[in-house]
Amino acid sequence: MNFTLSDLIIFFALGFFVYLWWLGKAVKERAIPQVKQHCKKFNVQLLDDTISQEKTRIVWHRGQIKIKRHFTFEFTSTGEARYQGNICFINQKLENINLDPHHF
Repeated sequence: MNFTLSDLIIFFALGFFVYLWWLGKAVKERAIPQVKQHCKKFNVQLLDDTISQEKTRIVWHRGQIKIKRHFTFEFTSTGEARYQGNICFINQKLENINLDPHHF
């Protein structure tokens, strides 16, 4: 088989994107237990036991290029109203978790 340079570039690009997708999935799997623990700490309940990825971007962080992933989730404090929270990772390291203002 003869591969051209453009064939190899396409092959490596596809491999790179599959690798990024796989890393993103691993980060999401790590995020869910951390969100549950954070919700428990603040006496609120994570709804639907799920989070959704809002955005992924490349950032310059401490002199290096890294990937920042932003996830959102919903929680309740009273059982009646839904509130939104978010969790951010830079590469695979937790950056922050935030809960929107809510009633107790």
